[in-house]
Amino acid sequence: MSNNEKLTDPRIEAAIDEALNSTEVGLQVAAYLDGELIVDTFGGIADPDTGREVDSESLFFPFSVTKGVTSTALHVQAEKGLIDYDAPIVDYWPEWGQHGKEKITVRNVLTHQSGVPWMPEGVTPELKADWNWMIHGFEQMEPAYPIGTNCYHALGWGWIIAEIVQRTDPKGRPFDQVVKEELLAPIGATDLFFGLPPEEDHRLARIVGGEIPESTPYPLFFRGMPHEVHPSAHVFNQEITRRTVDPGAGSITNARSMAAHWALLANKGEINGVRLLSAERVEAFLTPRPNNDVIDEYLA
Repeated sequence: MSNNEKLTDPRIEAAIDEALNSTEVGLQVAAYLDGELIVDTFGGIADPDTGREVDSESLFFPFSVTKGVTSTALHVQAEKGLIDYDAPIVDYWPEWGQHGKEKITVRNVLTHQSGVPWMPEGVTPELKADWNWMIHGFEQMEPAYPIGTNCYHALGWGWIIAEIVQRTDPKGRPFDQVVKEELLAPIGATDLFFGLPPEEDHRLARIVGGEIPESTPYPLFFRGMPHEVHPSAHVFNQEITRRTVDPGAGSITNARSMAAHWALLANKGEINGVRLLSAERVEAFLTPRPNNDVIDEYLA
């Protein structure tokens, strides 16, 4: 399919026009049905400075939608018997077990109930790009809450889960290579990147806005997403950000590849004749976390 060829419907185009006439600058829409791509369309501007238009190959930051891909990478490891959700993280990552974190399980992190929701102190875009610095920061953290406390792990979640994926990979590959080779390539999601190669920069849409004022009503907001690395135009339009493997909020993709990932789950673990997860495992993802009726501390 060429850059400007669309799979679409007049109703979808009307919705895109409405979005572009309200808050959006540029966007893509893609959808699968029964494992088949049935929508792949777009509209608007990818770069307001140059007037470059969005097409089907344009790439975007999906922010925390990234967490879905990172968690699926972990579930693929679990499917292979490499990870037990209820095992303590220290079984896979011994250095994690410092400062009272010994009993925290993989499931506690997956459900944002580990009590370790913050980013390392002093993080900057440059330090966020240093995997070892980030991992050491999480190893040295003390829990902010008891296990079982609902508190959204806004950014840090990604590094914790991804480090578990790395530690349990029999080949010892870095997270971005594991997720590419074990999840994305098999399902054809070839335009979903953790760390964008420089040769793909010309496809990336520029972010507009996203700055959060100091007057936010949520006092803990910047503990989970510090100003220095908050997903905003100022931070995420920097070159170092698009090179960074950020498993919590920093993947870069087009709608078509991201839709392929969600289609894998919607189709209960199989797409294009490739099965990566059992139907039973995917159905278990619908089980609510414990204490799901208790307010989340992050936005309390």
